[in-house]
Order: sequence, then C-alpha cells, then structure tokens
Amino acid sequence: MSSSRQRRLRQFPYSGGYAYFATFCTHNRARILSRIDRGMIRLTPIGTITEQSLRSVSTWFPGTRLDEHAVMPDHVHMLLWIGDGLHVTLARVVCRIKGWTSMQARRSGHWGPSPLWQLSFHDKVVRHPAAFDRFRDYIRNNPARWASGGARASTDS
Repeated sequence: MSSSRQRRLRQFPYSGGYAYFATFCTHNRARILSRIDRGMIRLTPIGTITEQSLRSVSTWFPGTRLDEHAVMPDHVHMLLWIGDGLHVTLARVVCRIKGWTSMQARRSGHWGPSPLWQLSFHDKVVRHPAAFDRFRDYIRNNPARWASGGARASTDS
C-alpha cells in the first residue's frame, strides 16, 4: 500500500498481543502463485514455495501462529497471531515471507531477477472475536469467490 493511502493505525505497535489479517500481492498482480480449479487452490511451484514460507513463520518467529491462510493466484491472505510480549512486528513477518519466497523461487529457477512481490501489504488489526471469524471465513471462501468472478471482493469487514 503506498504511503499516500496508508491506513495503518497511528501509534499502534503492530506487534505482540494481537491477531492480524494481512494481504500481500505479487508484483503487477501476476497470477503466478496458484490457479483456482472448481473452487480449489492448485499451487504452482512458486505457490508451493510461498506455502512453505507461511508454514515456517512460527519457526522463524517463536510465539507467532498462522491461523488461516490462502495462496491465491496473485495474492496471499493470512490471519496471524503474534503472541503477547513479542517484539516482532507484522511488517517484519511479511518481509521475511516475501524475502524467503523470492530467494527460493530464484534459486530453484522458477523466478528471475524482477520483483516477485509488490512493495507493501494491506492489513487489519483483529480486535474482536466476531471480526476474527469474518476474516477466517473470508479467507476460506476466497477461492470460491475467485472462481465465480468475485476475486477482488472487499476485505473491509
């Protein structure tokens, strides 16, 4: 998200003690991560690498927990808990996922020198159980929406 459209909360640490819904996109929204077949996600090789990085978050950052995620054709959604008292920020987690994925995609020959990811990401702090459930449902239902042509539905729950 460009700085001119930044919607992050002022004075909010974006670190421990909260859950976050984050979305990050491939560069130029290239559909290189997966394809949607009858509402099911079919990962590409780069999508598989992305999935591996998502599953590594709690190893890289002990005290974090990936709750729900989806590797869509041109973006990733994740619902992430950062444990109370951790000095890990959401930005650091997303940066690590993007960096590791880019490095592995290049090493494996599945991607060249051009950027794999857009520079920033979209996020929401999940502060209420009902919102958590809405984001979880949004992630789970995103492949079906994509297949029915509603791929760019809003996440402003």
